[in-house]
Amino acid sequence: MILSPHTLELFEEGKLVEDEFGREVEQEGKWVVIGECRCVDNNTQKHISVNGKDYTYSYNIIHEGNKIEAGSLIRVQEREVKGEVVASSKNNYFDYSQVWI
Repeated sequence: MILSPHTLELFEEGKLVEDEFGREVEQEGKWVVIGECRCVDNNTQKHISVNGKDYTYSYNIIHEGNKIEAGSLIRVQEREVKGEVVASSKNNYFDYSQVWI
């Protein structure tokens, strides 16, 4: 992606695994790098509507790759931006996706 100075990460929840004694133990969640991105700060707190619900978002993040589902927890490393995905969309051009948090 042209002009992608930031790194986008997605939080993966912990899974249940068995330890050496056969007991189920929950692993800790971890941050997984999705790729490079561009994070745009919206000082005006714009509103978008998704399925009849009105959301206010502070950041618009554009990245190359697949669509991230709403409700996922993401962060942008260099900007110290972290939040829950309000809405996302897959763009047709250059395999880019947008995320609003």
